[in-house]
Amino acid sequence: FAWSKRVLGNFFSFVEDTARDQVPVITIIVLVLISVPPLYLPHYGGIAINFSLIGLFYWSVYKPQLIHLFTAFLLGLFYDFLAGVPVGMFALIFVVSRALLGIYCARLGAANFLSLWLGFFLFVVGTSFTGWLASSLWYGAFLDLVSVLFHTILTVASFPFATVLLIWISRKVYQVG
Repeated sequence: FAWSKRVLGNFFSFVEDTARDQVPVITIIVLVLISVPPLYLPHYGGIAINFSLIGLFYWSVYKPQLIHLFTAFLLGLFYDFLAGVPVGMFALIFVVSRALLGIYCARLGAANFLSLWLGFFLFVVGTSFTGWLASSLWYGAFLDLVSVLFHTILTVASFPFATVLLIWISRKVYQVG
């Protein structure tokens, strides 16, 4: 009987640890769903805030071991299919972003909030420009750059608010701070 308690305890501990490890992926999936513009609002897609980039950035900095390159690829592909952009565009952007963030994540995680926000600003400018360039090449014409700039400004301005929520989730799930 004692061994069955130990086996059940180990099983439940395994399930709890596995679920805890999936929190970053689940939050990014939810943020992708929030980021995809509703189809019934005209011109909303051009100014929609990409909350999924905030989630990818945050979790890549603070829990990089839980966001693998393949996971970033799948999340980007999920975004591509929901947003109706060329298939593979955000998958590539997410993978390259995650790889680059993996190089600098140790420095960003120890930085103060303004440095982190500046890092996010550079991250979003890079991803927005890459997305704009890839879409322009795909469609064979330059797309509206003003809406991309507005979208970038809104996403960067939303970073502190979304980060507060992600910090709260992180503290609840990982018992930090």
